Amino acid sequence: MQLKKVTYFKMIIRLDANYEKANLNEIVQECTHLNEIEKKGLNDLLIKFEQMFDGQLGQWTGKPYEIELKAGATPYHSRPFALPKCYEKKNVYVK
Repeated sequence: MQLKKVTYFKMIIRLDANYEKANLNEIVQECTHLNEIEKKGLNDLLIKFEQMFDGQLGQWTGKPYEIELKAGATPYHSRPFALPKCYEKKNVYVK
């Protein structure tokens, strides 16, 4: 009896999420654990990188890079975080 090789792969479609521009001043004011000087510093920092909070998803535009591993090290790959189930649609295919 010969076993048939079956290849499984899963495709996840990321559905659009409702992203909106962050109100940086409101976020800073909600940080009640900070004093006024710390709030000013945080607000300045957030304004400096305001394009990061515009409500749009970005895309890597830098050059490809390589990471050198120590001898004998095994690379490990995993998703950095789980995608909420409400934003994905799973389709499983058997080839």
